Amino acid sequence: MDYAIQVENLTKTYKDFTLENISLKLPWGTVMRLIGQNGAGKSTFINALLGIVKAEYDHVSMLGYDLKTQEMLIKEDIAVIFNYSHYDLSFTPLFVGKMLSRFYKNWDQEKHLYYLERFGLPPKKRLKSFLPVCWQSWSSPP
Repeated sequence: MDYAIQVENLTKTYKDFTLENISLKLPWGTVMRLIGQNGAGKSTFINALLGIVKAEYDHVSMLGYDLKTQEMLIKEDIAVIFNYSHYDLSFTPLFVGKMLSRFYKNWDQEKHLYYLERFGLPPKKRLKSFLPVCWQSWSSPP
């Protein structure tokens, strides 16, 4: 069977925490969620899969691509939504779309604009205007 995600013996060690020997096989078409208490390693695991943090592993593949040798191909075909924005809050959705189109060869700017319209998001309004008032004083939410 082919898998959308395969992980064999992933380990990430920090000074005060170790995520050790994580293995999983996620079949194509499967939806998975990671559940665990704070500090259990959920974010560390996701960040390791994305190459945001470097981890040791025997094998990691996503969408049929090997993470060690084909990381850029993986990143062209995935999207990850974090719980806070990594974009400058003075950017607009229109600018973010133009920026992303330079990184993703399959980016569809027309579809991006379609979804902005569908969800009532003004393309030229600054991202900070979409945040709750309590977050607008921070450059990035906690």
